[in-house]
Amino acid sequence: MVPKSVAIAALFHPEAPGADFHLEEVAKASQTIGRQILIVKVTDEREFPAAFATMVQQSAGGLLIGSGPYFLSRRRQLAALALRYVLRAGGPDLLAQHWPGPAKSLEAVTRLAYGGGVR
Repeated sequence: MVPKSVAIAALFHPEAPGADFHLEEVAKASQTIGRQILIVKVTDEREFPAAFATMVQQSAGGLLIGSGPYFLSRRRQLAALALRYVLRAGGPDLLAQHWPGPAKSLEAVTRLAYGGGVR
């Protein structure tokens, strides 16, 4: 659940099959649910970090990732970036407080989120 005052980001590849249709559907959905949708377009995976930074800068509280083989084949990279930004927003103390697993796995997630050390 995302608070009503928070925008939801939608990550799309503009050249993907059906992209125009999906963008129109997202625009209709935003009107229906009364939410701002932040459309972020990427055409190359090297644009992912900047796209996520834009979403954070615009205070997006949710993320919809376009469908299709382009994003599916990059799902691990997208999941890692999403996890990194969510964990950075929450902070290491919050992560440690709510971590359900063993300390070794917490260390691994902390390295992933904070680049080797707590920042």
